[in-house]
This record gives sequence, structure tokens and C-alpha cells, in this order.
Amino acid sequence: MSRLLHSDGVLVMVGAFLDHPGEPVATMGILTSREAAEDYARNDPFVRAGEVASWTIREWANIFGSGDVQEPGAAAVRLLDLAQ
Repeated sequence: MSRLLHSDGVLVMVGAFLDHPGEPVATMGILTSREAAEDYARNDPFVRAGEVASWTIREWANIFGSGDVQEPGAAAVRLLDLAQ
């Protein structure tokens, strides 16, 4: 799912936070719209399997002013996975 959304230009980037290894895994994706972020979160395989404790979506702005997230309305989704 992520590779397809990225190749379509909807998912700008995605990754996991690695700085707190003893905590549950948290990931974040930057998408081109709030709607895309909501769809991404709802269809994430870990969300669908009930393995995500919570997810949040926040408005995102690209401070460098280049790339796909220049437009107002870009959004970041953060997924907090349950303990490993």
C-alpha cells in the first residue's frame, strides 16, 4: 500500500521513530491531504488487524517550500503500535 501511494505522489514519506527502543513502535507518514491521511490510517494493515493502539492526524507544512507538501492541507498521520 505505501509503495503504491508513494509512487502515485500521495504519500510523500513514511518511517518509524527509533529513539525510544523500549516503547511501542510509533510510525509517521506525510500525505498530500487530510483525506489521504485518514484513508491511509484506516487502511493500514496493522490498524485493520487491531494492532495499533491509536492514531492521530495533524496538519503539516513543508518549511522548505518545495516538493509535494507545499499546498495547504497536507497532513501527517502518526500510528502508535501496541507493545511488541
